[in-house]
Amino acid sequence: MQLAAPPPPPKEKSSDTSDLVDPSAFANVDTSTLNLTGTPISTAAQNIVVQTVALGAGVFGFEHRLVQGKEGTVIPFRILRTSGSFGSVTVNVSTFNGTALAGVHFNSTELSLNFAAGVIEMTVFIRLIDNSELRYPLDPYNFTLAFTGIVGADGVSNTTNVTVTILDDETCGDGRRHANDTDACDDGNLLSG
Repeated sequence: MQLAAPPPPPKEKSSDTSDLVDPSAFANVDTSTLNLTGTPISTAAQNIVVQTVALGAGVFGFEHRLVQGKEGTVIPFRILRTSGSFGSVTVNVSTFNGTALAGVHFNSTELSLNFAAGVIEMTVFIRLIDNSELRYPLDPYNFTLAFTGIVGADGVSNTTNVTVTILDDETCGDGRRHANDTDACDDGNLLSG
Protein backbone atom coordinates (compact mmCIF):
# COMPACT_ATOMS: atom_id res chain seq x y z
CA MET A 1 0.00 0.00 0.00
CA GLN A 2 1.32 3.35 -1.04
CA LEU A 3 0.77 6.42 1.09
CA ALA A 4 -0.24 9.65 -0.50
CA ALA A 5 2.16 12.53 -0.22
CA PRO A 6 1.21 15.01 2.46
CA PRO A 7 -0.34 18.26 1.20
CA PRO A 8 2.06 21.19 0.82
CA PRO A 9 2.24 23.52 3.79
CA PRO A 10 0.00 26.61 3.55
CA LYS A 11 1.63 29.65 2.02
CA GLU A 12 2.53 32.40 4.37
CA LYS A 13 0.27 35.44 4.11
CA SER A 14 1.97 38.35 2.47
CA SER A 15 1.00 41.96 2.05
CA ASP A 16 2.44 41.83 -1.48
CA THR A 17 -0.45 41.94 -3.95
CA SER A 18 1.63 42.39 -7.09
CA ASP A 19 0.58 38.97 -8.34
CA LEU A 20 -3.15 39.86 -8.23
CA VAL A 21 -3.23 42.37 -11.09
CA ASP A 22 -1.10 42.42 -14.19
CA PRO A 23 -0.36 46.16 -14.65
CA SER A 24 0.47 45.65 -18.33
CA ALA A 25 -3.20 44.79 -18.93
CA PHE A 26 -3.99 48.46 -18.34
CA ALA A 27 -1.01 50.01 -20.14
CA ASN A 28 -3.08 51.49 -22.98
CA VAL A 29 -6.27 52.26 -21.05
CA ASP A 30 -7.36 55.84 -20.48
CA THR A 31 -8.09 55.74 -16.75
CA SER A 32 -10.48 58.69 -16.98
CA THR A 33 -13.03 56.36 -18.60
CA LEU A 34 -12.76 53.44 -16.21
CA ASN A 35 -15.66 52.27 -14.14
CA LEU A 36 -15.25 50.97 -10.62
CA THR A 37 -14.34 47.50 -11.84
CA GLY A 38 -11.53 48.82 -14.08
CA THR A 39 -13.28 48.08 -17.38
CA PRO A 40 -13.15 50.78 -20.07
CA ILE A 41 -16.73 51.76 -20.85
CA SER A 42 -16.76 55.07 -22.69
CA THR A 43 -16.59 55.60 -26.43
CA ALA A 44 -17.20 58.65 -28.58
CA ALA A 45 -20.73 57.42 -29.35
CA GLN A 46 -21.69 56.57 -25.76
CA ASN A 47 -21.45 58.38 -22.48
CA ILE A 48 -22.45 55.75 -19.99
CA VAL A 49 -20.87 55.13 -16.61
CA VAL A 50 -21.24 51.70 -14.98
CA GLN A 51 -20.55 50.62 -11.41
CA THR A 52 -20.85 47.43 -9.43
CA VAL A 53 -24.59 46.87 -8.95
CA ALA A 54 -25.89 48.34 -5.67
CA LEU A 55 -29.19 47.35 -4.06
CA GLY A 56 -32.21 49.44 -4.97
CA ALA A 57 -33.20 50.74 -8.39
CA GLY A 58 -31.93 54.22 -7.58
CA VAL A 59 -33.00 57.85 -7.51
CA PHE A 60 -32.69 59.84 -10.74
CA GLY A 61 -32.00 63.50 -11.45
CA PHE A 62 -30.12 65.91 -13.66
CA GLU A 63 -26.70 67.00 -12.47
CA HIS A 64 -27.63 70.72 -12.70
CA ARG A 65 -30.84 72.72 -12.49
CA LEU A 66 -29.57 75.71 -14.55
CA VAL A 67 -27.30 75.58 -17.61
CA GLN A 68 -26.03 78.26 -20.00
CA GLY A 69 -24.69 77.74 -23.49
CA LYS A 70 -23.61 79.85 -26.43
CA GLU A 71 -25.37 79.63 -29.80
CA GLY A 72 -23.81 77.05 -32.12
CA THR A 73 -22.57 74.79 -29.32
CA VAL A 74 -23.62 71.37 -28.06
CA ILE A 75 -24.61 71.19 -24.39
CA PRO A 76 -24.21 67.95 -22.37
CA PHE A 77 -26.84 67.12 -19.75
CA ARG A 78 -25.83 64.40 -17.27
CA ILE A 79 -28.57 62.27 -15.72
CA LEU A 80 -27.36 60.69 -12.49
CA ARG A 81 -28.55 57.52 -10.75
CA THR A 82 -27.81 57.51 -7.01
CA SER A 83 -28.76 55.38 -4.00
CA GLY A 84 -28.75 52.11 -5.93
CA SER A 85 -28.28 50.68 -9.41
CA PHE A 86 -30.14 47.37 -9.31
CA GLY A 87 -32.31 46.43 -12.26
CA SER A 88 -33.25 48.23 -15.42
CA VAL A 89 -34.89 51.68 -15.33
CA THR A 90 -36.32 53.67 -18.25
CA VAL A 91 -36.08 57.47 -18.13
CA ASN A 92 -37.92 59.57 -20.72
CA VAL A 93 -36.72 63.14 -21.36
CA SER A 94 -38.01 65.90 -23.65
CA THR A 95 -37.29 69.53 -24.45
CA PHE A 96 -39.98 72.18 -23.99
CA ASN A 97 -40.14 75.63 -25.56
CA GLY A 98 -39.71 78.72 -23.44
CA THR A 99 -38.69 81.99 -25.06
CA ALA A 100 -36.42 79.79 -27.19
CA LEU A 101 -38.19 77.74 -29.87
CA ALA A 102 -37.35 74.21 -30.98
CA GLY A 103 -36.00 74.19 -34.52
CA VAL A 104 -35.15 77.91 -34.32
CA HIS A 105 -32.93 78.17 -31.24
CA PHE A 106 -32.25 74.53 -30.25
CA ASN A 107 -32.75 71.02 -31.60
CA SER A 108 -35.89 69.44 -30.21
CA THR A 109 -35.14 66.27 -28.24
CA GLU A 110 -37.36 63.44 -27.05
CA LEU A 111 -35.55 60.34 -25.79
CA SER A 112 -36.21 57.14 -23.91
CA LEU A 113 -33.05 56.11 -22.03
CA ASN A 114 -32.60 52.58 -20.66
CA PHE A 115 -30.38 52.46 -17.57
CA ALA A 116 -29.32 48.81 -17.38
CA ALA A 117 -28.32 47.33 -14.02
CA GLY A 118 -25.14 49.03 -12.83
CA VAL A 119 -25.42 52.06 -15.15
CA ILE A 120 -25.26 55.16 -12.95
CA GLU A 121 -24.98 57.98 -15.48
CA MET A 122 -26.03 58.87 -19.02
CA THR A 123 -25.50 62.08 -20.95
CA VAL A 124 -27.95 63.71 -23.37
CA PHE A 125 -26.56 66.20 -25.90
CA ILE A 126 -28.58 69.10 -27.32
CA ARG A 127 -27.36 71.42 -30.06
CA LEU A 128 -28.02 75.13 -29.70
CA ILE A 129 -28.70 76.55 -33.16
CA ASP A 130 -26.59 79.51 -34.28
CA ASN A 131 -28.94 82.04 -35.85
CA SER A 132 -28.58 85.66 -36.89
CA GLU A 133 -31.09 87.09 -34.40
CA LEU A 134 -29.90 89.86 -32.11
CA ARG A 135 -31.14 89.47 -28.55
CA TYR A 136 -30.77 91.78 -25.58
CA PRO A 137 -28.44 90.01 -23.12
CA LEU A 138 -30.72 90.73 -20.15
CA ASP A 139 -33.61 89.02 -21.94
CA PRO A 140 -32.01 85.77 -23.13
CA TYR A 141 -33.72 82.86 -24.81
CA ASN A 142 -34.43 79.83 -22.65
CA PHE A 143 -36.01 76.37 -22.83
CA THR A 144 -36.41 73.37 -20.54
CA LEU A 145 -35.20 69.77 -20.65
CA ALA A 146 -37.32 67.63 -18.31
CA PHE A 147 -38.16 64.09 -17.28
CA THR A 148 -41.48 63.07 -18.83
CA GLY A 149 -41.65 59.60 -17.31
CA ILE A 150 -39.63 57.10 -15.30
CA VAL A 151 -40.34 53.38 -15.01
CA GLY A 152 -38.66 51.18 -12.40
CA ALA A 153 -36.91 53.84 -10.27
CA ASP A 154 -37.07 54.17 -6.50
CA GLY A 155 -37.64 57.91 -6.93
CA VAL A 156 -36.45 61.18 -8.40
CA SER A 157 -34.24 63.92 -6.99
CA ASN A 158 -35.19 67.60 -6.86
CA THR A 159 -33.58 68.15 -10.27
CA THR A 160 -36.11 66.62 -12.67
CA ASN A 161 -35.77 69.49 -15.12
CA VAL A 162 -33.08 71.85 -16.36
CA THR A 163 -33.61 75.44 -17.49
CA VAL A 164 -31.26 76.24 -20.36
CA THR A 165 -30.27 79.83 -21.15
CA ILE A 166 -28.94 80.47 -24.66
CA LEU A 167 -26.29 83.19 -24.82
CA ASP A 168 -26.48 85.29 -28.00
CA ASP A 169 -23.32 85.65 -30.07
CA GLU A 170 -24.53 88.30 -32.55
CA THR A 171 -23.03 91.80 -32.65
CA CYS A 172 -23.63 94.89 -34.76
CA GLY A 173 -21.29 95.48 -37.69
CA ASP A 174 -18.79 97.37 -35.55
CA GLY A 175 -18.52 94.50 -33.04
CA ARG A 176 -20.61 96.14 -30.35
CA ARG A 177 -23.54 94.16 -28.91
CA HIS A 178 -27.06 95.17 -29.87
CA ALA A 179 -29.21 96.32 -26.93
CA ASN A 180 -32.70 95.64 -28.33
CA ASP A 181 -33.66 92.96 -30.83
CA THR A 182 -36.35 95.17 -32.41
CA ASP A 183 -34.29 98.31 -33.08
CA ALA A 184 -31.58 98.97 -35.62
CA CYS A 185 -27.91 98.98 -34.64
CA ASP A 186 -27.45 102.64 -33.82
CA ASP A 187 -25.59 104.40 -31.01
CA GLY A 188 -28.76 104.70 -28.94
CA ASN A 189 -29.29 100.92 -28.88
CA LEU A 190 -25.85 99.53 -28.27
CA LEU A 191 -24.15 98.01 -25.28
CA SER A 192 -20.42 98.46 -24.93
CA GLY A 193 -18.73 95.43 -26.37
